[in-house]
Amino acid sequence: MKAAAEAGRPRRLHRLTDPPVLFSAVGLLMLALLWLFTVNSIDRELEVARRATGELVHDVADTYEAQIVRALREIEQTLRLVRFQLKSMPAAAALDALGERSLLPPSLLFTTQVVDAAGSVVASTAPDATGSVAGREVFRRARETGDLVLGTPRPVAGTGQWQVTLALPVAGEDAAFAGIVAVTTDADYFVSGYDARTMGEAGVLGLVGTDGVFRARRSGETVSAGGGIDPDLLEQARAAGDTEPVPVRTTPWDGVRRYLVVRELFRFPVAIVVGLSEAERLAPARAQREVYLWRAILASVAILVPLVLLGILATQLQRARARMLEERIAHSRRMEQLAFNDTLTGLPNRTAFGHLLSQAVQQSRRYGNRVALLFLDLDGFKQVNDTYGHDVGDDLLRQVADRLWDCLRGSDVVARLGGDEMVALLPSVGEPARAAAVAEKLLAAIAAPYALAGREVRISASVGIAVCPEDGSDEQTLMKHADHAMYNAKEAGKNTFRFFGDG
Repeated sequence: MKAAAEAGRPRRLHRLTDPPVLFSAVGLLMLALLWLFTVNSIDRELEVARRATGELVHDVADTYEAQIVRALREIEQTLRLVRFQLKSMPAAAALDALGERSLLPPSLLFTTQVVDAAGSVVASTAPDATGSVAGREVFRRARETGDLVLGTPRPVAGTGQWQVTLALPVAGEDAAFAGIVAVTTDADYFVSGYDARTMGEAGVLGLVGTDGVFRARRSGETVSAGGGIDPDLLEQARAAGDTEPVPVRTTPWDGVRRYLVVRELFRFPVAIVVGLSEAERLAPARAQREVYLWRAILASVAILVPLVLLGILATQLQRARARMLEERIAHSRRMEQLAFNDTLTGLPNRTAFGHLLSQAVQQSRRYGNRVALLFLDLDGFKQVNDTYGHDVGDDLLRQVADRLWDCLRGSDVVARLGGDEMVALLPSVGEPARAAAVAEKLLAAIAAPYALAGREVRISASVGIAVCPEDGSDEQTLMKHADHAMYNAKEAGKNTFRFFGDG
């Protein structure tokens, strides 16, 4: 009996090593591992797609916020400049003077107007623009609030387009309401940054006022305005902020589920709305799910080569993740470049310079060092543009930018604000005489001849200097005083510099 039992063990072990049993066991194990891996890969792809979409919607929101803030600041600066000019000359003359100096936004996109206290248009950059705006909401709100107002959109008759107006009130000598200055543009200007390659056909970019009314909204090729956003949705999105993960919400105006971000803008009575369609963003991952299932089925049928199939699948997953990561990094770099660098000269743009100036002012307050801000405006640049064309003008701006960089220290900064306006920031100058020496160096560099399109061209510049803390302890005051000093330099004959406060 004992001998029979001992003889039976080798037979049972032998049966376990029989090819049918062994292959079946190995096959079941490999099928289990294969399907476990497949299901996990599907879940991981969906999670990666969701996370990538959340990061992408924040990247788009960062870029869109920078674009809107830059646009609103430029419009606000125009309004304040017009209002300042009205103190010294009639409305029409003020607009003409600013237009001649290229200080007004392009008339093809913007209409700048001056309106008196009764609501009548007294001056405009649009030809034959007359009439009354007394009944318009933007006129009433500007008069009541006494601050910058972003009006509700108005339809343009017969075009299907919408226009949006920003306005600032104007005070008379007795501080009484004397009218408004206004800039009007098409609503689609505020959503022109919509990139279908990034946002798809069902993404959304929107600019909404604090009243919940859209000033502009774009999804795909469709641009609209007016209409409101659900107050509960707006409040929930505000509360969520920039947290992760980005919430997916159904937008009430079209019923599309989107990864939605809403941000209120600092200093401006508006918020941006950025959304990416859940269906569009997850479609590749869901399509990939079908691929995984079919591969698992084929691998199950061809169980004799599961390791090869698993190796191919793992390699594809790794390459897909690496490619997605590379694309996201490249996209982030492109967006950062567009948001903070001037595309023509490569210099920091207005937004980036604002951050740098703010940091320099904070350092000045903390350590007590002087900061000098040099505001440069090219003399005769418009004549070069008109005479030789914009391509030559662009080449001239690039050469000027290179010369300015060569004149400054590594710790100094030069930036382009727009047009032919540039600024230089000297974070630590010691004495104001250092700023004067730098200004003379910059003027000499700019005044040297340029070789443009086979011609020798000469221009000059006017430089205004403001020093922190003597001429101001905040960014806005320094910019304003440096700009004022620059105009004093122009009035003094150009190709020179003036400190703020100089006669």
